[in-house]
Amino acid sequence: MIAKITGTVTEIREDAITLENGGLGYEVLVPSGLALKLRQHGAAGTELTLHTLEYIEGGPTGGSMIPRLLGFVDPMDREFFRLLTSVKGLGPKKALKSLTIPTKRFALAIENAEHSALCELPEIGRRSAEKIVAELKGKCQKFALMRGGEPLEVEAVGELEPDVRSETMQILVNQLQYSAVEAEAMISQAIASGAEIESSQELISEIFRVMSGN
Repeated sequence: MIAKITGTVTEIREDAITLENGGLGYEVLVPSGLALKLRQHGAAGTELTLHTLEYIEGGPTGGSMIPRLLGFVDPMDREFFRLLTSVKGLGPKKALKSLTIPTKRFALAIENAEHSALCELPEIGRRSAEKIVAELKGKCQKFALMRGGEPLEVEAVGELEPDVRSETMQILVNQLQYSAVEAEAMISQAIASGAEIESSQELISEIFRVMSGN
């Protein structure tokens, strides 16, 4: 089992990153907040360590069985995620999307039976919230005592519509011959400027403005 991986970030997507280690590229599914932070800080090309979990996607009746890696910066977040996915019906991808608040706050909501707070999380309906509280209440005190913590997924302030990002990536990579890593870094820098961007043309203009220093 792969419990931890250190490598160079070579690609950053909305829900996963690629880490290169020893000539191999490992795709690691991560909370989207982590991917967003990496893009905003131009982390492509830097070294990163993730505490990981493995799971097999698919099964005998669900198509091909594909091994997946999930990555977390903090091992406590990984441990909480493992506990969360012990709830029947809350699979890895669904649980990953629900992590929009710090682990500490999530654990407190469970221990205090705050069903309404849990229902506000992506992928968590009323029935799921009730099931999570019923199965995990009394098991999350350790996580509720964590020091502060940042959301595992953050609101995408200034984030682009997927089609705008995709169109711009195609222009930068296919037409202008930039690498995917370079294109991601350029897009991230443009987003970080805080400009309102609603189209690929506006994004290209902002990239040009940032790169030219105007």
